[in-house]
Amino acid sequence: MAVHEYSFMQICNLLKDTPEIIKKGAGRILTLSKYSFPNYLQCCEIAGNAGVPIAIDEKLLPDRYSVDKVILKGLGFAHVDTMDNSPFEGADIIHDLNLPIPDALKEKYDFVLDAGTIEHVFDFHQVIKNVYHTLRTGGIFFFDTPYWTHPYHGFYNYSPEIFESFFKVNKWDIIRLQPYQLAAECVEFPLRNAGAIPLMNGLVNGIVTKTVESTCDVVPQQEHYRNEWKRYANMISEVKKSLASVNEIYVFGVGETSRKIVSIINNINPSISVGILSDNPSEIGKQLVYGICVQSVDMLKEGNTLLIGSIDFKRISLPSIKYLTEKSIFFVKLF
Repeated sequence: MAVHEYSFMQICNLLKDTPEIIKKGAGRILTLSKYSFPNYLQCCEIAGNAGVPIAIDEKLLPDRYSVDKVILKGLGFAHVDTMDNSPFEGADIIHDLNLPIPDALKEKYDFVLDAGTIEHVFDFHQVIKNVYHTLRTGGIFFFDTPYWTHPYHGFYNYSPEIFESFFKVNKWDIIRLQPYQLAAECVEFPLRNAGAIPLMNGLVNGIVTKTVESTCDVVPQQEHYRNEWKRYANMISEVKKSLASVNEIYVFGVGETSRKIVSIINNINPSISVGILSDNPSEIGKQLVYGICVQSVDMLKEGNTLLIGSIDFKRISLPSIKYLTEKSIFFVKLF
């Protein structure tokens, strides 16, 4: 596990951009393992390019068990603690992150650094809870973890969405959440654009801040499905309103939205005669999977009928439908 050049650059950028959060000479940092760092010259170059002064005692660098502390203190952290599940690399705190942290570590740190640990811990939620409890309000969690094609590297490859969803619903401030590929040249990719992210050697770099409102116990749901559930609940409400004063209902369109509307109507009042209408000649006459034959919208007659359609289907030519007016058409609002 390592803080490689890209991660170190992000740490340096953060120290420069958020001095009000990371106070030189006063910060306490906890690393979730013993991490290797770039060599001395690389660290100096990266920090210098970021505009962050670094003071490293070269005499201490040959000690492979303390190089992480030397570099982090060189960046200005006053106190550095390292944690591991085993003492074999000389960690200060021996603790299994699958278990709750001891009370003595709670709200003790301004910065928690994970440069490749959480994917090796079976209980993801407990790790995040431990991070939450170790941080003071205003503290930062910095993490770097694989999201794709790292078989047998750890227990998990995490989708960037798990971090985005978890920290949003638990009211952390997301400073940075960046998928990238570590190769000869580091390449970043847009978040939430799966088609643009290559399926190899992918990592995600994240920086989040614990706020006064932050929690760690709210279970997230994926945004796509939250939107689908919200859309469906709204459709139910809209369809119920339309059923109050009609005896016969026609649904316009043969797409997924129309199918859901038919299902909702059948669940609310199966005795109502449901017809599926279309103004597309290629669809008329087809029998849909739920056993209803598609009819032409021109067959509508004056009387107690109601046309229901998605707001997307306002393309329908109202003047061409002889017996319908704006008042006799009800459009289901999806949101």
